[in-house]
Amino acid sequence: MAFSPNIFKTSRIRLSELYQDSINYISTTYGNVGQYFTMASPMGQLLQVMLNYGRMILFYIEDSITELNIRTASRPQSIRGLASLTGHNPSRSMAARGTLSLNYKKTDEPVSVFANTAIIPNYTTLTNQSNGLTYTIVLPGEEARVNLVGSAAINVSIVQGNIEYQQSTGTGDPLQSFNFSTKKGASIDNYFVNVYVDGKLWPQQVSILDMSFDLEGCMIKTGQTGGLDVFFGNGFNGKIPPMGSTILIEYLITDGTAGNINDMSAKATEQWKFTSTGFQVNGENLDLNKVLAVTVKNDILFGTLEEPLYLTRLLAPHMSRSFVLANSANYIYFLRKLNIYSIIDAIPGFATFDDAYALDKYNQAKSTYEQLQQQYNNLTATYGVNSQQAKAKKVELNRSNELLLIAQNQLEEQKKDDNTIYLFLVPDITKRIGAGVNYFNAPEKVFLITDNEKTALLDLIEESGQRIATIDNAILELQYPRFVINMSLILWDGHEYDVVRQAILSVLSDYFLKNTRRDRIPVSDLIRIIEGVEGVDSVNVWFDADKDNLQIYRTHYGLDEYGDVILERTVSDAWGNAVPVKDIYALFRGGFESYNGIEYADGTAKNVLSTVNIQVRGYTSMDINEENNQAILNNVGTNV
Repeated sequence: MAFSPNIFKTSRIRLSELYQDSINYISTTYGNVGQYFTMASPMGQLLQVMLNYGRMILFYIEDSITELNIRTASRPQSIRGLASLTGHNPSRSMAARGTLSLNYKKTDEPVSVFANTAIIPNYTTLTNQSNGLTYTIVLPGEEARVNLVGSAAINVSIVQGNIEYQQSTGTGDPLQSFNFSTKKGASIDNYFVNVYVDGKLWPQQVSILDMSFDLEGCMIKTGQTGGLDVFFGNGFNGKIPPMGSTILIEYLITDGTAGNINDMSAKATEQWKFTSTGFQVNGENLDLNKVLAVTVKNDILFGTLEEPLYLTRLLAPHMSRSFVLANSANYIYFLRKLNIYSIIDAIPGFATFDDAYALDKYNQAKSTYEQLQQQYNNLTATYGVNSQQAKAKKVELNRSNELLLIAQNQLEEQKKDDNTIYLFLVPDITKRIGAGVNYFNAPEKVFLITDNEKTALLDLIEESGQRIATIDNAILELQYPRFVINMSLILWDGHEYDVVRQAILSVLSDYFLKNTRRDRIPVSDLIRIIEGVEGVDSVNVWFDADKDNLQIYRTHYGLDEYGDVILERTVSDAWGNAVPVKDIYALFRGGFESYNGIEYADGTAKNVLSTVNIQVRGYTSMDINEENNQAILNNVGTNV
């Protein structure tokens, strides 16, 4: 019998099909020689083994192909590994940071301290009693001293967490690398990491290619399986740690978001307790709790958890090859890694109204001054300096000069030029509210970025070492127009209004908490998600606006002709030109009178006009025709 290699067909590649085609082929071959084939025969048993081997091979091939695509990979190691190939370094947790004021504590029984001086060593630790976490004082030097007299005080920077150390030994080889792992569940701060070789600090570099010849430096990356990976140079790019050298790594173990302190009661002096000792000038130990009172000077903020996998997938393709904050895309990438803002936009210089307005005012004042100067010169040449016409024009010229100086000062105060990046930032509200709190009953302060937060963010950008010296940063002051939601429902029979209402409030809250649109909030979005609530047959939605929105939008109340909420306003510059400005964050909260004269209360009370107002205009019975129509709607656009 001639050998036929066509056992399988490309149209039959399922395991069951391959299995059946194999049995059919062998059975036919046995039958051609007058023998009967069964699965109990040796060939049958071998066939089962080989087919299962093939199944496992195909499984591993499919799995490896899936894990090689960052969009389809499921294992954390695969996602982080693929991200590292793009140059993206997944962010670790970030410790909460702030400033404390250490004040001399006056008591009825003063503590005797040698030379009335308390010495606070670097990395002194404190505990906050409200959350039970440890905070570490980070000083620019080895120690700080406080004179224990009068109202003496000192401000110190703190980070939440404990300092830990690990050690390894250099091999003298080029491109040495070390992995420093931590105990399971421990998070290393994203920024507080120092590497010492034989006791000398080797600064971090973003890339080995950035290291010059024999430069003492290292590259630090987040380990794919946890911990830290430290890389050294090859001599040409970065110095090689010599054989037997001691490599010491210093890092901060932090609790991330748990270290943020927003509650005023947690900031109170009595909540802080030193857990490490200070010293006197003569070297004796000193209980700092007896001589120093602790108050919070700058809020303790920016504690975050490690970068989630979905964010790694999102950020990796947008990794900046420049490693610096040079343009809008770089800033968005940097701020996304912090994972504390839900909406982030970076606008180049002169894209905001304040800048354009200041420049236009200056140019207008300068043009007016130059015209008056020319007119004054003509008058003095014709009639003389002491003529009535020249004196009157001189008064106008002096006034114009004053206006020009004012416009120039305003322009300089703005400091807005082509090298400015403006940051539009909205906090991630879900990280600021607790259980049982939703979008509609959360305090309004959670939507705002305080001055302390702005200062802390700008300091963080500076400390990252990625900001270019010629580029300035400014955080936009957002405008918060107010709106309410009105809707008319038809419900299905058998569903209670109160249950449906709570479900609608829940999905609306979830939508607004996660919404990141920058152009508009369409009515159609709300209709779509409300119609997905169980019990809702149909819905009609419309917004109403605060009459004070006119002060923000200038020409309208924030609603277009289709009823959508507009997240962009148009203002006039000094020359009367229309300038679009995207500095709007719409708040869906009551507590205002609409432009139609309707009063809306804040909150979501059921029996008064408030933030969300639901009217039921009827019920629909579910019969066989309605069930059939629902099935048709569910299958529209599918191939079923």
